[in-house]
Amino acid sequence: MLAGFQAGNELTIEVTIAPSAPTTQPTQVVALSAKDATPNFALVQDGNQLEFVLKLTHLGITSEPRLTLGPIESGTARHVVVTHSKSGVTTGYIDGKKVAEAVTRPGDFSAWASQSLVF
Repeated sequence: MLAGFQAGNELTIEVTIAPSAPTTQPTQVVALSAKDATPNFALVQDGNQLEFVLKLTHLGITSEPRLTLGPIESGTARHVVVTHSKSGVTTGYIDGKKVAEAVTRPGDFSAWASQSLVF
């Protein structure tokens, strides 16, 4: 899976979530992550906010831009999609509606480590 991500340097994450309550600390909903390591990507619930974090490398500098998708309600199922294009555009959708978009500097996934898909 890692080689596929690194070859394309783009991704789409699609999940349906129904949080039971706001979280008291940032909690990964779905991630490519390992214990005690920075995730390659993570869809995170922080309180009642949903965020997407993506590890990118550009000119040898690794950063983790964060895209806030907005609030989510407890007990309500939501269809969430996040895309990242190799041109550096990250877009978030909730229930088919675009809720966030950020243009980051172009980057790649070369600093990604072999991690497990966690959900």
